[in-house]
Amino acid sequence: MTAPSSRPDIIALLADADFKYRADTNTWSHRDGRPFSKEEQAHALTATRSEFLDFDA
Repeated sequence: MTAPSSRPDIIALLADADFKYRADTNTWSHRDGRPFSKEEQAHALTATRSEFLDFDA
């Protein structure tokens, strides 16, 4: 059985995330200050432990 590969769109979202919670939108921010959309936030929160480790590497 092969290990699942990381989803590039998740890695891209994590790489662009500031991870500062915005109280006005209840989401994280992009590095340029734009808030994540609700869809982006929900999608980023589906990241697996493996994807977080890949992102951190």
